[in-house]
Amino acid sequence: MFKFEQYVNITQENATYTNQQGQKCYQSVHGNAFTRKNKAMEQQTRKTVALYDIMMYITYFLSDWLSPKPNLPTVIKYNISSKCNKRQEAKYEETEIDYEKIKSDYGLEDVKDIVWLKFTTDGYLGVVAVSNDINFQIPTNKNDYDLLENPSREYNKINNHYVYNSSGILVHHIGKKWDKSFVLIIPLPNIPNEYSRHDIEKAIGNYLIEQQVPIIDFYSHLY
Repeated sequence: MFKFEQYVNITQENATYTNQQGQKCYQSVHGNAFTRKNKAMEQQTRKTVALYDIMMYITYFLSDWLSPKPNLPTVIKYNISSKCNKRQEAKYEETEIDYEKIKSDYGLEDVKDIVWLKFTTDGYLGVVAVSNDINFQIPTNKNDYDLLENPSREYNKINNHYVYNSSGILVHHIGKKWDKSFVLIIPLPNIPNEYSRHDIEKAIGNYLIEQQVPIIDFYSHLY
């Protein structure tokens, strides 16, 4: 049996750094930060892993730990409207995926109890993520990487965010595009009390890395 805690607690090399104040910080994709961009460049040099194999890895991993055993990851075809303007494309349309139906169909306690994976058009796993915020946002040029929702104000984690998320920036940085036709969704019913959905996100990401699956946004599942 897998030691689930082992995969929850893995910290990938260079996932954090210590600033001048001695604080441990997550690596960024903004400004002059290049650790995650360099990692994305490295990951794209590796051979892709077939979608079916990734599904089997996840199912095998979770079925050895969760009870009752989960269904296979559900593939949802998710099309993006071509009518969205640049600003709207940066924000996902939550109504395009029926999270309430997923919650009902899989007996979830919360619509956020899902892990999801999205891929590039050439088959690379782009990111392992969690919650009800599936999106395919991506900048149109590098000048937009640090674009703020409210450009007249400073960046603030609570009140002012970057327009583009890390996975979209990294996929654009290496010259790839999202496959907007589908995402993999893993419903998480009956999450044990001692774990959170983020713990499962971390464990899945770390397990896939151990199975030699390249991930463009290599560190995202840890944050």
